Amino acid sequence: MRLVFLFLCTFGVLCGETPASNKKTVVQTPFGPTMRAAQPASTPRRAPDLSLISVEEKGDTITFRRKTPFGQSVWTRQRSELTPFDREILAVRDFREAARDLREKR
Repeated sequence: MRLVFLFLCTFGVLCGETPASNKKTVVQTPFGPTMRAAQPASTPRRAPDLSLISVEEKGDTITFRRKTPFGQSVWTRQRSELTPFDREILAVRDFREAARDLREKR
């Protein structure tokens, strides 16, 4: 029975679609074969929106503040304990500050 279902879904008889129209993958689960849509290509990540995030540096401690609909979200990290997201925020902020300094010098 499972083989018949797998065969019919593979050729689009049971699903009502042709295999060329939508890429599907058959995955074996404990309950039998299941059709799943193929994973779309991942889009590149955007830089964090700094208009909603402010950063304060006090020595080795960095305080991040993000505006949310429910108030401010505040978190503090030591420079040695930064997460990849925190490092990305700092890198984007430093890049934008350097670009602004270059524009002002001209």
